[in-house]
Amino acid sequence: MAAARRRHLNSELDSNFGTPEQEEEDDEERYYTNENHGSSLTKGLMQLYKNGQLCDVTLDVQGQRFPCHRNVLAASVPYFYAMFTSGLRETNQGDVPLHGVTAPAIAHILEYVYSGKVCLSTANTLDILSAANLFQMPELCHACCLYISQHLTTESCLDVFILAKLYEYTDLRDSALIFIGEYFLDISSSDSFLSLPTKAVVDILSSNGLWVLQEEQVLEAALRWLKHLKEREDVAFEVLKNIRYPLLQPEFLANLVQSEEIFYSSTELERIVKTILRSRENHADAIPMVCYHGDDDVMPNATPREGMQDREMIVFVGSDHVPHNCFEPEDRRAYAISPPPAAETSHPACVSTSDGVIFWGGGVSGYTDVRSEMFRYNPDTNRWDSCAHMQTPRQCFSLSEVGGKLYASGGLGPYSPELRACKVLNTVECYDIARDSWTFVASMPKTVSDHSSVSLAGVVCVLGGEIPGAGSTNAVMAYSPDNDAWREWPPMYERRQLPCSTVINNRIYVAGGYLHLYKGLSSIEVFNPDVQQWHIIRGEENPIAQHIDGILTVNDHIYLCADRRVTGRREFTNIYLYSYNVFDKVLVVEKGELERDIQRSSSIAVNAMLNPLKLKLFARNQTQL
Repeated sequence: MAAARRRHLNSELDSNFGTPEQEEEDDEERYYTNENHGSSLTKGLMQLYKNGQLCDVTLDVQGQRFPCHRNVLAASVPYFYAMFTSGLRETNQGDVPLHGVTAPAIAHILEYVYSGKVCLSTANTLDILSAANLFQMPELCHACCLYISQHLTTESCLDVFILAKLYEYTDLRDSALIFIGEYFLDISSSDSFLSLPTKAVVDILSSNGLWVLQEEQVLEAALRWLKHLKEREDVAFEVLKNIRYPLLQPEFLANLVQSEEIFYSSTELERIVKTILRSRENHADAIPMVCYHGDDDVMPNATPREGMQDREMIVFVGSDHVPHNCFEPEDRRAYAISPPPAAETSHPACVSTSDGVIFWGGGVSGYTDVRSEMFRYNPDTNRWDSCAHMQTPRQCFSLSEVGGKLYASGGLGPYSPELRACKVLNTVECYDIARDSWTFVASMPKTVSDHSSVSLAGVVCVLGGEIPGAGSTNAVMAYSPDNDAWREWPPMYERRQLPCSTVINNRIYVAGGYLHLYKGLSSIEVFNPDVQQWHIIRGEENPIAQHIDGILTVNDHIYLCADRRVTGRREFTNIYLYSYNVFDKVLVVEKGELERDIQRSSSIAVNAMLNPLKLKLFARNQTQL
């Protein structure tokens, strides 16, 4: 007990006094440190402030009085340090009036000075930021900027943008400008937009980040602002030179120039418009040089705005029961497209072409109605357009694209009463996208269903699947459209039914699938066509324990979709999304709305080029119906 007591005392000495190495040679001298001193002092000062005790200065703000302590203000706030130590009249003045701040803001500032804490809200943070900036309190300014950037609204963003520009808070200004760009259509229609100063309008109109589908929408917003006050005609050129005239429809611009006198308020502006119109009338493909200032010709800006650009997204096709079925990895946002017709059809096939167009079709309704329909997603209408039907109804088949043509391979054909089952197919059909027609090509060497397929260097590669009488297979068959012939490639290491596959850097990645009905696989294999060899990604490079039921390539990253459970081929499960960097060999769990919203393992994951703004507008219109 005595030894334990000594160890406890020594430990307490070491924690509260300096260690021997920190002290001078005299062992009798030790520095004691009270770790609670700072918090005790803060509590004590706060209590004095609340009770109004020992106060020696009173701040007068908008008729409200705030008794406080001169030394506490000077020690905490550079503004007050300068005021009270520079020999100004306020140095010994009992009452100090303050201007340029509000009473509620100074109350929060004093709370922060005495306690180190402040309660921020959407109602008070702009005022607190203004006061903190005046008082030169950078830490509090940073906290306010961070809070404001996370709580921007269509009502507050314009005020935030102007304030951030005034105080030169670059990060907050950029955050506000991004927000304004994303909601430009709503914000530019508001009265607040019409009240903006010229420089703010120019900054907004010159931004690449406007979420508009057409440049006409930007021009219309600029004209609304200019027409709001007659004297703004003097800045017409300064504002309208930020319009990207090459992006406007010629008819729209021609009609607008004829009807809007403001285009003739500036010689430079008139010259720009007429130059572009003449170029369009002559059907010139190149963007003409125009004169903005003096005699120097420059190339007008023809960069598409943010809202005009498609993004590569992960799309889960095959269910109409989820609020989101698209995931944009770059911004980590979830969207939705309409489900295909007969979305609950079982075992269809889906493919995204090299230019990001989605095709979906086949499958079975009930147990025997095998379908031959094929549909193409129209991103302009959010609808699925009907294409020519396949010549053979198919389910459990695969679609791949080579050279602008789709190839539907194998699967199960129509139900056969004699067999009391659907016949397994080895036939292959080719769909000419441009001609909207199907033709048969050479059949596969083996009949197979529940397989996967990809295109690699102009070749269709059929991977794994189920062979009648043999179960799951590791076979790989390659079809060359050039000579309409098949040959077998080296088999995979593992037999895989319903595998997933993608191509990146001239390598085939095959993941997941089933060894049999209730044995899901989490392994990943990679095929190098140069040496015709497979290898398995093992160990730390592939820590996924769940069954993988989707793999695709987006923006040079591989994305893996994994079920929560590894058993039950037909189960409804949550889907986890992983991104895999093939260069760094790092696997990352992608957190997002899909993790809780996509809850069908039967959905087919593909990548597609879609416009986020169109998807937002589709969702808004659907909500308003």
